[in-house]
Amino acid sequence: MSRYRTFYPDFWSDAKVVDNFTSQDKFFMLWAITNQYVNIIGCYEVSLKQIVADTGYTLNEVNGLLRKFNEVHKNILYDYQTKEIYIVNFHKYNWTKSPKIDIPIRKCIENVKSDTFRNLLSKEFNKRKSVSDTLSIPYEDNKDMVSIG
Repeated sequence: MSRYRTFYPDFWSDAKVVDNFTSQDKFFMLWAITNQYVNIIGCYEVSLKQIVADTGYTLNEVNGLLRKFNEVHKNILYDYQTKEIYIVNFHKYNWTKSPKIDIPIRKCIENVKSDTFRNLLSKEFNKRKSVSDTLSIPYEDNKDMVSIG
């Protein structure tokens, strides 16, 4: 499975980011979506101690950021029991419509320890699968066509 993740430069001009994120928030969000633990589902196990080591923030700062991203920004959740981060809407930017990624997505979801996160991800995966994968090209009636029969 690829270790490449999409990052959209529009992040920097997004109204929510410009109006509501501090410099610390921006860095933390970038760390959350690009660190070495990130997988295709945006839900991965990482301890608070490792976040502290990676970001250089204190434990109090990390806890404050996790609380802020959960309660204010509403786009990163952390399960303190399973030590897992869940990035809300990660799937919108990293799941293609290709059926080739169904198996890796499913395997990652099965490995999620948090029941809450697993249920949220399963719901998103099922929504993705319920969308028709057929291609429909509308054709106008063509009176010049000859019927062979």
